[in-house]
Amino acid sequence: RLVRGPAAAVILLAALVGRPAYADTLTLAWDPSTDSAVTGYLVYVGVQSGVYSQTFDTGNLTSFAYTSAKAGQRYYFAVASYSAGPTIGVKSAEVSGISNTAPVITNPGNKASDVGQSVSLQLAGSDPDGTPVTFSATGLPAGLILTSTTGYISGAATTAGTYTVTASVSDGVLKSSVTFTWTVNATSV
Repeated sequence: RLVRGPAAAVILLAALVGRPAYADTLTLAWDPSTDSAVTGYLVYVGVQSGVYSQTFDTGNLTSFAYTSAKAGQRYYFAVASYSAGPTIGVKSAEVSGISNTAPVITNPGNKASDVGQSVSLQLAGSDPDGTPVTFSATGLPAGLILTSTTGYISGAATTAGTYTVTASVSDGVLKSSVTFTWTVNATSV
């Protein structure tokens, strides 16, 4: 006998994230099947659309918490009902979700200043999930400092040269970076 799938497509309910985290949780819920022969549900999980590497039996529960999600990885889910035998029904429509999206930072473009000249630069970065971010930078010219909580760079360079600066933004789990050049010119006497 053919067992009908869940009455509605799987619905991605929430991404529950702990900071700092090594594994996040993606929670799914679906409508129960209207077929009285259905005794349970299988949840299929994969990292590629239509390719499921894991299957979980939820019994007669109509929700599932995937607790092994890697931050920033997209996961694909489908659900199928089953009845005695077991006879497995057709998979539901697929849904996908990401447990934690990487923060973004805007490249400020190449910069130039003179030795001893007071400069400032506001880095622009944010987290699509709304998590507070912190900033960091390597390769800044000597004399310039970065405020990690705001992304504000200020000061006066002390040494002429061309510096490759890598600026980063982090949400505490994932990090994004951009690279730009800061040229410091010697002052003429």
